[in-house]
Amino acid sequence: MMILLLCCQLPVAVANPCDDASQLVLDAHKLPSVEKQKQLLQAALAKCPNHAEAHNNLGDLLMQAKDYAPAIEHFKQAIDLNSTKPNLSQAWHNLGEVYFQQGQLPLSLEAHLHACTTDNDSKQRVVELLKNAQYRVVAEGNVFNQESLLVLYDKQRSDKIEKLLGGCGLRAIMRPVTIFHGFTFFKPGEFGLETQSQQQLNNIIGALQKIEPMKVSVRSYTTELNDTAANQKLAEKRATTLRQEFINNKVPSQCQNYVRCIPASGSAQLDPPTVKQQIEIEAE
Repeated sequence: MMILLLCCQLPVAVANPCDDASQLVLDAHKLPSVEKQKQLLQAALAKCPNHAEAHNNLGDLLMQAKDYAPAIEHFKQAIDLNSTKPNLSQAWHNLGEVYFQQGQLPLSLEAHLHACTTDNDSKQRVVELLKNAQYRVVAEGNVFNQESLLVLYDKQRSDKIEKLLGGCGLRAIMRPVTIFHGFTFFKPGEFGLETQSQQQLNNIIGALQKIEPMKVSVRSYTTELNDTAANQKLAEKRATTLRQEFINNKVPSQCQNYVRCIPASGSAQLDPPTVKQQIEIEAE
């Protein structure tokens, strides 16, 4: 009898853990509590680690909480898992926004361009970043990491960005220049490097060492002092200080300096009363 029952027993359907995960993602969307949403999304990923929507939605919650590093990883996983599917724009948009909130503007531009053709918010962000070349301007107090700098300095990446711009119906020439506004490297009236500037300098050197440029140009601009000749001398000393740092780290460089507001080719237009100090670093 037992054998008969076993032989005649109907096959039991095996539950698909990813279907269960999808239900948890839907349930999480209905909850008002952010913490409970996180718990359900984490449970969904425990059941189905390759659930792209769960990664994207959890990344979005983490971004809102300004927990940026894990948010970036979840967005990247969502993008990788969706690499053969058309619905990538939301993850790319979110990745662009988390980079924007971090102040990593070149990376933000690069990410938003991947969503530009299907996501209007991403296109608007791209237009904003292109205005006056803001994507390559480092405001005082901000630091571009190596990856952001490589977006600007690595020719293969900049060429790809130009193609993405064309696909989005936009046009811009990606010049390998980073522009530093304010007192990023030097205190007012001084030409010795600020201690706090070392992280930014290390990131620049690290990025340049990876691409091994033929030449790096350092351009210094200042209107801090009341005397034109003194400004000229100060700008020259600052450019020389940075050039020596590059030489010490085996990065070939030359320096130029500006006293008046004469932007180098491709630079953002500046307002001298508001920007007293500017450093431009270009890789060729």
